[in-house]
Amino acid sequence: MPYRAALCILLTLLPLAPSHGFGDAPTTLDVDQATLRTLQELIGQWKGVGQVRRGSAKGSWIEVGDWAWDFTDGKSAVAFASPASKHFRAGRITAGDRREILLLKARTADGKELAYEGGRRDDGAWEFLAVDKTPTAQTPSRVVLRLTAEGKRLIMLLERRLGTADDAFATLAEIGYTRAGSNFGQGSGGPKCIVTDGAGTIAVSHAGKTYYVCCSGCKELFDSEPEKVIADYQARIAAPHK
Repeated sequence: MPYRAALCILLTLLPLAPSHGFGDAPTTLDVDQATLRTLQELIGQWKGVGQVRRGSAKGSWIEVGDWAWDFTDGKSAVAFASPASKHFRAGRITAGDRREILLLKARTADGKELAYEGGRRDDGAWEFLAVDKTPTAQTPSRVVLRLTAEGKRLIMLLERRLGTADDAFATLAEIGYTRAGSNFGQGSGGPKCIVTDGAGTIAVSHAGKTYYVCCSGCKELFDSEPEKVIADYQARIAAPHK
């Protein structure tokens, strides 16, 4: 299987997450989707340059990031993979028990598993703080994700903690990504993803009819239970404001 985790998009336009239970009470998948919907803006492929110090090519590297939705185990998550990264090779963002809290689990280049908690700030950036507050020289204690240039640029700032103060950090690295295809994962006038209502870019079919999904995660979900996905889609059309 390619390094991309089996992942996919989520709704950005609906007031409520789609039901995956044929009109029953919202499932964990539905609730998690609603909590994570702001991360839709990160979905897509990104090409980036990492720098130890902004404006300096010394020690810089090139990496590719792939962000998509992951619907495994009946839960919703946003996952990313970056196999050439010097810091985070993969990660997964899920909803916490308190729905305003997001959880990030990341795997470093040397195989360590790190846990973070955070959420979206008032300025629109996402900030995650390491659960383990012990300062180390090369382990990110704070992760900040910020979109710029109308969503075409993504900045990932990795910082290490200085001592035990909550607001004392120093930059470990900054990765500046450019979206590979500015319309990827964004709303458009084209076909919509039957799973999430995002931009449909991949054709799928069932019973002689063609539908569209936005990425591999949604395709896997559709392929595993097409009749259920189609029924949910039809229910959303019939009662879009429910």
